[in-house]
Amino acid sequence: MNSRIALLSSTGGSVVKTLLRNNPDINLDLIITDRKCPAENLSDEFSIPHVRIDEKSNIKFSDKLLEILISNDIDYVVVFFSRLLQGNILNNYNNKLINFHPALLPDFPGMNGFEKAIRNQKKFIGSTVHFIDEGMDTGKKIIELRYYLKNECKDKLRHIVFSQQVASLNEVLKNLKNNITLNILRPENENENENENENTNLDLLSKESLLIYKKLIQSS
Repeated sequence: MNSRIALLSSTGGSVVKTLLRNNPDINLDLIITDRKCPAENLSDEFSIPHVRIDEKSNIKFSDKLLEILISNDIDYVVVFFSRLLQGNILNNYNNKLINFHPALLPDFPGMNGFEKAIRNQKKFIGSTVHFIDEGMDTGKKIIELRYYLKNECKDKLRHIVFSQQVASLNEVLKNLKNNITLNILRPENENENENENENTNLDLLSKESLLIYKKLIQSS
């Protein structure tokens, strides 16, 4: 039986929407939000059930989220979310809450990670997929994609990171739906590539996910 997967979002949902439009074989079983946001529109466009949790307290929100996940037989949660999860959900869904962060970790955690990375002017920008733990973007990494800076404008760099996230989401969902275990990123794959390749760590992606990435890059 395929895994049942929920989306937890407090954002516009553009990464998820782009993937669902580009790969009709990918689907989600539930959308959960904590506020009125464009991600809720995915429910109508792709016929996905939606629940909004109106709780201001992080612990109360997390407890309610856990109830909903269990009652809907959800196995995994992909997360595009701006709040910390707390309490029992971290134990009940250990290594099953998967966050998509638009910057490299641990250098640029938290909100506005992409903007922090641009201001810092390091050699690379990139994106990270990691399991959620009790900290702020401190969980074990699953996928980390890097791009070597070459004086591109901010909008182009934002599109590159966006494309990385779409491809990474495809990789994660494809594996989870097929009950393939997500592996922890090996330390040697986290090191900055000194030969200044344009893209690094793309070998972490399958052929299908890589094709999605290249298609999005070419469309910019």
